[in-house]
Amino acid sequence: MKLDSTDYRAPSYDGRGLLNLMSSIGEICGAGATPYAPLSGIDTSEWARARNLILLVVDGLGADYIEKYSRNGFLHRHQTAVLTSVCPTTTASAIPTALSGLAPAAHALTGWHVYVSELDAVTAVLPIVGRGMALPVHAASAPENLFGYPSFFQQLKRPCNVVSPNHLNDSGFSIFHAQGAVRHPYHLDLFPFLQTMPLWRRRQDMFGILRRLCHEPGPPSFTYAYWPYFDSAAHQEGINGGMALNCFRKFEAEFEEFIQSVRGTDTLVMVTADHGFIDSSPERRISLDDHPELERLLIRPLCGERRFAYCYVRPDAHVDFESYIADVFRAAMEAWPRSKLLDEGWYGPGPVSPRLPGRIGDYTLAMKDDWTIFDRVYGEEVLNLVGVHGGLSAGEMQIPLCVAGS
Repeated sequence: MKLDSTDYRAPSYDGRGLLNLMSSIGEICGAGATPYAPLSGIDTSEWARARNLILLVVDGLGADYIEKYSRNGFLHRHQTAVLTSVCPTTTASAIPTALSGLAPAAHALTGWHVYVSELDAVTAVLPIVGRGMALPVHAASAPENLFGYPSFFQQLKRPCNVVSPNHLNDSGFSIFHAQGAVRHPYHLDLFPFLQTMPLWRRRQDMFGILRRLCHEPGPPSFTYAYWPYFDSAAHQEGINGGMALNCFRKFEAEFEEFIQSVRGTDTLVMVTADHGFIDSSPERRISLDDHPELERLLIRPLCGERRFAYCYVRPDAHVDFESYIADVFRAAMEAWPRSKLLDEGWYGPGPVSPRLPGRIGDYTLAMKDDWTIFDRVYGEEVLNLVGVHGGLSAGEMQIPLCVAGS
């Protein structure tokens, strides 16, 4: 794929990305043939020998954060590689890759907000909620109509587990993507006195459940675990804020404690992320409320991400749209036509879902530096996000791969 002069980072799909990590795990766990390359330059032979193979995804934990805040820490000492996320660098696209083993080109979940033509609605695909409108009942009750591919766990020859927060465990998205696995919900320890308890006493937190699974007898298994709290902290106060750092310190300490607690169980844990973060100042946030001339050129609300926004433009307004972006926002963004994204393979190699072209708009606004863009629909609260992701900077694109075993 071609990169413009702006400091964009392209995702790797040929051996050094999240997609390739999932391909390698699939090979180890007996999945059938895949069109995707496994990890390159990383010895995974030890992974295949582990009885308990665990993939732990820490939402939002970029590789640069570990480099900055874990110089002598447990995660840095066990970091094996720096990988890339997918395009765009967002939970709504990367987590489906982890839970299906498919590139975004194939699962066609292209951002937090996706225009779903089958519903004629802009939809937040993780909670399955319409943007500015109620979805038909069948959308939430039958998520297979929105997704339509096998889960990663259905393809594996090992018993599988999914460990996720209680508030996400029973969502339509989670139930669909955990098919073929046993779901284990957990609660976050919110009360300080719980943090003083030994790890073995905290049965309902994520590491308590993982510890129990590791000590249970049985054949070789694969477990996927998801920890969203670092992402929440970074959004709220910024990636360089105290809340994110405290959250990171808590995770790293508990992860090290967990590894010590499963010694002798033949466990290997891979820690990675779905994306990284950057901070965006208020002066770098563009609201379409301030640009009614541009808003009038669009036939539906912005989709995708604040850092990678899909625009559906009136058929007679493409020239005006391109001119407006070039004249008014030259320093903040570039308008990429749909053909560029498809022809250059930004969503990964084939197979390509027939849904993909209709889910990326006529143009994508690829934001430069730390700029963001957003709009607002009736009844919608605009969130003041300090930490952001979805774009193509190194901070958003590069994710860690840390490996620790017992």
